[in-house]
Amino acid sequence: MSALLLDGKKLASTSEIEIAKEVSELKSYGINPTLATILVGNDPASETYVRMKRNTCKRVGMESIAVEHQIAFVSEPARFIAARWLQKLKTSIFTD
Repeated sequence: MSALLLDGKKLASTSEIEIAKEVSELKSYGINPTLATILVGNDPASETYVRMKRNTCKRVGMESIAVEHQIAFVSEPARFIAARWLQKLKTSIFTD
């Protein structure tokens, strides 16, 4: 079996083009795809990951919502409340 060499940048670019088309189609039906993230603490790797995902959203025409807590520990009830808020926000977007 021979090895298969993948061009990661080309694959990512092709994927983003396809996703942008799908986002555009959804928007034509009044659906606005949105990525919601909850970031707790100030871990540089996590911050970079979330920032990269938000940048990708912009490139493909999606919205993104970020909830960020700078303290290192956020209680489980507080995380639950943030997640429920995002869920209610999403629901209101589709019902308005």
